[in-house]
Amino acid sequence: MANCPVSCLRKGDLMKTVSENRKPVEVDMKEIGSRLRAMRKHMELTQNQAAALAGTTAKHISEAERGVCGVSIQVLAALTGLYDVSADYILFGKVEQDQSPWITHAYNRLSPVKKRFFQEQTEFMLEKLNTMDDAETDRLSQAE
Repeated sequence: MANCPVSCLRKGDLMKTVSENRKPVEVDMKEIGSRLRAMRKHMELTQNQAAALAGTTAKHISEAERGVCGVSIQVLAALTGLYDVSADYILFGKVEQDQSPWITHAYNRLSPVKKRFFQEQTEFMLEKLNTMDDAETDRLSQAE
């Protein structure tokens, strides 16, 4: 039965096979909220603006960012498009594999607290890099 393709399994067998091979996925609503807030702020959006773009209310965005409630699949899909990230990143903090493999691997091994610190430091560095003029950038590349 384990080698049988999903299409040949009866519903009960499929559920049993899936439950035998998978452990429950834990979702940390506070961590999801923290990521949502960081992405919204990175996009320089208010909760009202994010809500309008995601098809929900500012109250719902606020509650999701505080980890008080989750979001529907429709709102999750809208937020992935709005923030240009995967659902895996929003839900679990996992960076997509098409990005630099070493940083993806290193990031995915961090604890939630260290991931939050990494995100804050990365946003700080990006702000600094984005405010640099071409002459400053040239000086940095020559120093290498």
